[in-house]
Amino acid sequence: MRRIALAGGVALNCTANGKLLQSGLFDETFVQPAAGDDGSALGAAAFGTSNRGIIHNVRIPAPYLGPAYPHPEIEKALERFEQQVEATVYDNLADACEQAAHLIAQGKVLGWYRGRMEFGPRALGNRSIIADPGHPEMRDRINSMVKMREAFRPFAPAVTVRQAHRWVRSKA
Repeated sequence: MRRIALAGGVALNCTANGKLLQSGLFDETFVQPAAGDDGSALGAAAFGTSNRGIIHNVRIPAPYLGPAYPHPEIEKALERFEQQVEATVYDNLADACEQAAHLIAQGKVLGWYRGRMEFGPRALGNRSIIADPGHPEMRDRINSMVKMREAFRPFAPAVTVRQAHRWVRSKA
């Protein structure tokens, strides 16, 4: 078989997934967005309905299947928490990205909200906490103040494919 689809808790291991992808064992590798243990049930249901002809077995085009909220609802939530957060709405993505880059360079921590929410346990860009990893204290700051979670929790870098060579070194 030249195609593999992964689900379940083991499919959350990004290092193993990367090695599998680079191994050349498969022509296509797919890790579904809900790759945790609950994703196994989703995969089994999709497989069963596909075998019965109810749905077609095709790759999910984008994992942004969660809710999106209308602007009045967002504004109401922001008003409720105006003492804890400062929010700015931009007319276009380019302006938002430019301002975000300036704030991150100043050591600020940003909450990014854009469109529909990601499906699954990983933030893929539409709901993310963004900060400069170059500040040594940033991990602890986010863990304790923003996420309210244990200090051992990891973070994941995000970079475009076109810029990856500037930030990621190959061990080859």
